[in-house]
Amino acid sequence: MLARLPIRVSLPVLMTIPVLVAVTLLSLVVAIYGQQAVESLSQESLSQVHRQIEHQLRLLMDEAEQVSALDRDMVHRGVLDTRDLGAWLPTMVQQTQVFQRISSVSFGGADGRAAWLSRYPDEKMRGFGYKKDGQARDVIMTPLTPEGELDTPRAEQYAYSIASRPWYQQAIASPHPTWTTPYIWVRRHRPAPSVGMGFVCQVTDRAGKFLGVIDIEVTLHDLSAYLESLQIGRHGIAFLMDQEHHVLAISNGELVTNSKDELISAEEAHDPRVVLAARALEGHDLTQEFRSQFWHDQKEQLLVVTPFRRTGLNWRIVTVVPKADFTSELEKARRHMWLVGSVAVSLTVIAGLALGLSIARPIASLAESAARGEPSLAEAERGDEIGELARAFGRAQEALHRSERYFRSLIENATDIVLVVDEAGLISYASPSMGRVLGHGSQERLGTPLEQLIHPDDHRQLTDLLATQDRSAPVELRWRDAGGNWRAVETVANRPDDALEGVVINAWDVSERKRAQELEQAKRAAEATSRAKSAFLANMSHELRTPMNSIIGFTEHLERRLEGQLKPRDLDSLQTIERNARHLLELINEILDLSKVEAGKMPVHLETFELVPVVEDVARAVAEMANSNENEIVLELEALTVEADQVKVRQILYNLLANACKFTEKGLVTVRVCGGQRPRVEVQDTGIGIEPAQAERLFKPFTQADDSISRRYGGTGLGLAISRHYSRLMGGDVTFESDPGQGSTFILWFKP
Repeated sequence: MLARLPIRVSLPVLMTIPVLVAVTLLSLVVAIYGQQAVESLSQESLSQVHRQIEHQLRLLMDEAEQVSALDRDMVHRGVLDTRDLGAWLPTMVQQTQVFQRISSVSFGGADGRAAWLSRYPDEKMRGFGYKKDGQARDVIMTPLTPEGELDTPRAEQYAYSIASRPWYQQAIASPHPTWTTPYIWVRRHRPAPSVGMGFVCQVTDRAGKFLGVIDIEVTLHDLSAYLESLQIGRHGIAFLMDQEHHVLAISNGELVTNSKDELISAEEAHDPRVVLAARALEGHDLTQEFRSQFWHDQKEQLLVVTPFRRTGLNWRIVTVVPKADFTSELEKARRHMWLVGSVAVSLTVIAGLALGLSIARPIASLAESAARGEPSLAEAERGDEIGELARAFGRAQEALHRSERYFRSLIENATDIVLVVDEAGLISYASPSMGRVLGHGSQERLGTPLEQLIHPDDHRQLTDLLATQDRSAPVELRWRDAGGNWRAVETVANRPDDALEGVVINAWDVSERKRAQELEQAKRAAEATSRAKSAFLANMSHELRTPMNSIIGFTEHLERRLEGQLKPRDLDSLQTIERNARHLLELINEILDLSKVEAGKMPVHLETFELVPVVEDVARAVAEMANSNENEIVLELEALTVEADQVKVRQILYNLLANACKFTEKGLVTVRVCGGQRPRVEVQDTGIGIEPAQAERLFKPFTQADDSISRRYGGTGLGLAISRHYSRLMGGDVTFESDPGQGSTFILWFKP
């Protein structure tokens, strides 16, 4: 879409979008991570407040429980005598001096007698009182000076029954030390009541006899003051609530008692946040920290509740803080960021407009010059990118002209025929190669139907080619040349571009290739015939050998049966028959072996054996042949173990030694066994040698060096061919070296 807009518009848009996206993404990142940071900060801050409140509660209750344990131990050990309660005064004074959080230390005996030391929460004043007689109404009250000295005692009379006190009753009901339920501690001369409670326990002597109850009382007056001193966000509150939802202490200074000096419930509190928090806790039996949110005064409030448990107590520490207390700085930073982003976007738009105009005007001038086909000289002289663009336009125009000349030259000199055929099937363009390939002039065929050049039987294929919508596969058609002859031409049709009206035809003459293919097919047929012949001969081994073996066998039988009875002429005839039969059998064996090799039916049985005994056996076998030509066989042997087919190695060595003895007269035939990396056997003779021109046909079947040798020495010409085939089947080879008139050396190579 932007591509359709002018540069003076699209450039400012493109420059503004990244800035706008960056500002938006940054604000999202700040919002997401800022929210996470706020939640983490709020959780940690409120958790810290809860830990501080819980710490103050534990300090308060730990002191009371510690004093109770001390008194109980001293009574048990007899240090404090329950029969002389007046003697308790020094201990009680010392305990209230050391443990400043304690409000009262009391003892109520089983006989109704009692002693207590009280300290008012908001004053230094302390007083000691006791009842000597559990049935009387007389109570002795003695104020104490700040130094703990007794002041003037005064006798008072009022109904004070230990057995009726709630703390005494709760201690009797519990076999273990426990905290009493909170109550209102009302004293005369006090502006307001305080919430108090006591840690009570039964006292027995060493025999287990019940002596009375010790009550260590504390007030939550100091805790309320501590809550008021806490910084809970900027507008948060904290309060302490028991399991009946009575408010025990609160940080906003609100009274926790009503006009009847009774604890108020959270639902009766003046602060709506306390009421809403209590409602949020309905139905929840808290065993761990509880977090929630609710709305008050159009602000989201964060609620955190922590259970506080002690023997006989099940309280909740509650904090309520507006979420805005933690997010105000984040909102301020977000507003500043949007302000900076707006300024950045505005500056980007202005800069983009200026830059777009500075680019668009020269480009428009350059476009006008290009439309007129004239170089933009004014723009080309600039030193900036616009000038480089103008110069590039000039270079591109020149390159276009060169490219046009180049491709025109390629088409005009190509060997393939290139035609353009319009929708009517008429030739609208013909490359000059048409004259070189078919003899038709390229210009004379313009405007003529293409089908005039195509054999009538191929018109349907031509129609399919011209109908192609893409590039077709090559199709062989018969084209008529200028001489009226039909030539095989592979043809491809292509529609390269919608701007080109018609179909592009590429065609090339394949007549020579077809003739080559026909020759190749004929060659393959001849090879198949040769393989069939070889297979036939290999399969005829039994049929050909059996008659010859019969002739040889019957001839030998006649010679033995008629020995001494035949005339010399008849004996000579039988021996001639036997020799010729053996010669013919040898010829048949060689032909059949060669046929088996060529047919791929010659088996090879590889084994590891010592080569020297085999060479010696073969040398003894040809000794008579060597003697007939007055030759001497010399063996130069070296112990050597090879892996090969022993039968075929014997035949190869026999052929090589037989040839050496046959083509050498009154000479020397040397056989060498050589080890090393390439094991081999060399057969060297001092015979007639081989001319270089005759070497090429030496290993071909049924051939010898030349016809004169065949007439003079005889033989089938199969020995060397079979030897080479055998050696290669075993992974080796047979090669030779020769010096005409001096002799030859044939080498049997074994695989390493």
